[in-house]
Amino acid sequence: MQKYIDEYTILSEAKMMYKDYHESYILVEGQTDKIFFTVLMGSQSSVRFRPVNGWERVHQTILLAQAERFKNILGIIDKDFHVLLQDSITESDQLFFTDRNDIEMMLFNSVSLEKFLNIHGDKSKLDVGEHPRNRILEAASCLGALRMASLSNRYNLRFDGFECKDFIDRNTLVPDSQKLIKKIVQRTISNGISISVTEEILKNQIDELMQAYCPLDLCNGHDVFDILGIAMTKCFSSLSANQYNPDTIFRYLLMGYSETEFHKTQLYSKLIMWIQSNV
Repeated sequence: MQKYIDEYTILSEAKMMYKDYHESYILVEGQTDKIFFTVLMGSQSSVRFRPVNGWERVHQTILLAQAERFKNILGIIDKDFHVLLQDSITESDQLFFTDRNDIEMMLFNSVSLEKFLNIHGDKSKLDVGEHPRNRILEAASCLGALRMASLSNRYNLRFDGFECKDFIDRNTLVPDSQKLIKKIVQRTISNGISISVTEEILKNQIDELMQAYCPLDLCNGHDVFDILGIAMTKCFSSLSANQYNPDTIFRYLLMGYSETEFHKTQLYSKLIMWIQSNV
């Protein structure tokens, strides 16, 4: 039902709630974002975190609110590649980015990951090779680079529903970028979308982006959690393949993420300042 609600409806709803109940809306992309903020912010009187199904809807609603000079609404969206690509999506006094590419990457880059691995991992396996965080980031960065290449060049590649097990070696976490490209190209064509770029050019673009940017800038939180789930079956532990998925890992890491760590983020500082000024 949410996907049929447009920005005009959301803004009208926000105005009504502010007028009738003195409640200000903070728009977020989805339900997991709402869970993240309500868990870490606690019960905020006169503030409601409102998921609206996608960053585009958050952005469009805030633009409409600014045009109508309605100040008592805020939007929070994933930083994603907006800064790297220097597209038209920028922060304002009513639109904030996450510190990392998304909420999931904020959790992944915290001590919560170490807590999760200490509880659910196998120490003898975790102590082998590089730090688990770095291994997962390296594995996920080529997929992130392909996402970025698609966005920057408007290839319209289809990633929806793609699973990292299709290009990650379960035993080593080493990615096969050529297999990744082939799988994504096949998915795109099967969706009726023509592709104007060769697989060889895509491979070169991925390599260039991975040299130009660090893995933290390229990685998507859902991809990273998917690969972490794969790692728990072989590299970091010996659990069943269906025990961890991105949703369950999100909840585990959120439980280990402290308010103290959240309070050190730029997002929290901006959020508190906005609440103090507008609520």
